Amino acid sequence: MLNGVKEKIFLLKDELDYRIKLRQHQSKLPVLIGHDRLIANSLQNEGICITTLEKLGLPSTSELLNIAGSYLPSMGRTNYNSSEQNPPEIYKVTHLNDFFNWGNESKLLNILENYIGLPVAYHGVQIRKDFINQSQFSTML
Repeated sequence: MLNGVKEKIFLLKDELDYRIKLRQHQSKLPVLIGHDRLIANSLQNEGICITTLEKLGLPSTSELLNIAGSYLPSMGRTNYNSSEQNPPEIYKVTHLNDFFNWGNESKLLNILENYIGLPVAYHGVQIRKDFINQSQFSTML
């Protein structure tokens, strides 16, 4: 029982520390306008935002699409049987400058910082490809 109480106290302390950091950083959040503000609001209120690359308006999108068009056909060449649980294939593509630069756009990071409420750190990009199967699992649910 004592361990349970200690754990609750630590959780409450962590939550309080987190809320204090959010409050302290609130005045430092980047100002968002137009569609960027709509995206951040949708993320905060709905937990999701569906938009297009065109509406997002990141300058490096055309370079991203060019490299993606040449890179993506090499993904998912494994021959899966549709009756099996086919695991996703995940590729780290941070080494490709066009992917890295797109994910590191200040406009995108500003939207994310507003959503999270604290400074963000960019760690890179992964591409995930899911495959058809009869038994949906994981992200396919």
